[in-house]
Amino acid sequence: MWNDWFKDLGYGIHPDKKEAIDFINLLGKRLSPAVTPQMLKVFEGETPATFTTDAWEVKYTYNRGPAINERLLVFTPK
Repeated sequence: MWNDWFKDLGYGIHPDKKEAIDFINLLGKRLSPAVTPQMLKVFEGETPATFTTDAWEVKYTYNRGPAINERLLVFTPK
């Protein structure tokens, strides 16, 4: 999960975006390399998505809050 600050309430705007992207790259390349580029693309958007590989189902959800957007990837083994 990335709690993406889009209002600066003392943390800056998108303060840990690099770490979130780096984590998706690391986890994606280990668990679902074929869909990692697509996961990175949707992770910055607002549209829910589901990806399926031979071993995993990956769901992306987005929820907007008053100052934070919650961006979540859930990996479920098959």
